[in-house]
Amino acid sequence: GIENCNGTTSNTTLFDFRNEDGDPFTALECREIVGSFDPNEKLAFPRGFSDQHYIEPGTPISYQINFQNTGNDTAFTVVLRDTLSSLLDATTLRMGPGSHNYEWKLEGPGILTVTFNDIQLPDSTTNEAASHGFVQFDIKPKADIELGSIVENRAGIYFDINDVVLTNTVWHTVDVNFVQTVGT
Repeated sequence: GIENCNGTTSNTTLFDFRNEDGDPFTALECREIVGSFDPNEKLAFPRGFSDQHYIEPGTPISYQINFQNTGNDTAFTVVLRDTLSSLLDATTLRMGPGSHNYEWKLEGPGILTVTFNDIQLPDSTTNEAASHGFVQFDIKPKADIELGSIVENRAGIYFDINDVVLTNTVWHTVDVNFVQTVGT
């Protein structure tokens, strides 16, 4: 099926999300679900141009961390830890929507911690549809980033006292003049 596409959803509800400043927040990604995938994943928007995921300097990146309780009991606390790349400007961080109420803090060298307290997230065997969660945030690369720099990001997901589940790594190459036009 197709998820989050022009109001057509598959077990997903779309909302008019606003960030903490009241500005509209980047919409969830529209993508076709084609088979097995890890429900604990990191997504980044825009995807970037070409296989190098090129973006121009100053382009905000929207990250989304998806998680699912695939254990065998209810999760009461879910914690997401995201050590932000040193190439990102932590002062531009804007938290966005989440699937459940959450608290967040940014400390040390760009360590973002998002905590879903008393989330009571059922396991996927008991209630597959309700076993999912997510959080989104926007952040910009540093203004003085060197062209050609690769900004990587991934997160760790902690369900109660269990070991960390690491997401995939997403990345962008910050550069200019990466789109070439060919004349006829």
